[in-house]
Amino acid sequence: MLTTGKVISVIYYGIFVELMYGVEGLIHNSELINYTCDSVKTSIQFKVDRKKKIILLNVDTKEQKIALSLITKFR
Repeated sequence: MLTTGKVISVIYYGIFVELMYGVEGLIHNSELINYTCDSVKTSIQFKVDRKKKIILLNVDTKEQKIALSLITKFR
């Protein structure tokens, strides 16, 4: 499912994105297109408060985790 979110933090293993108030998900480094950890931290595309189009991969209600991606092709 394609959606939009706002970057809220960039950390060494990925990017946290706010989907709506109080609902956050993670784009793991393995789900970033052509970016390394260092290039993500310096990229203007991933600055805090920047809106991004993202793909919702998985919602784990038991663990309360949301997995997101920037990769456009589905596996």
